[in-house]
Amino acid sequence: MHSETRLVPYPAALMYAVVADVERYPDFLPWVLALRIKSRDANIVIAEMMVGYKAFREKYTSRIVLDPAALTVDVAQEEGPFRRLENHWRFIPRGPQACEV
Repeated sequence: MHSETRLVPYPAALMYAVVADVERYPDFLPWVLALRIKSRDANIVIAEMMVGYKAFREKYTSRIVLDPAALTVDVAQEEGPFRRLENHWRFIPRGPQACEV
């Protein structure tokens, strides 16, 4: 398991919005080559992503749980090449123009 915490000079709500905007990942994450939303309801998105770096290319499906009230995003692989792949994003306000990620 790996964990990191960073203090960034952006509001928590803005940082949450960026991570929660799954459809736009190919626009700003260079290793996300393509993305397709398989299903979406109020707070759960199932997304299939094609990721790549140099000759490496893999497709996997993730279950993304969005909680705008708590400012959290939890991601877990449902199908793909990894035994286990999870991301847990927490955005903690640290003043009006900063947050801990």
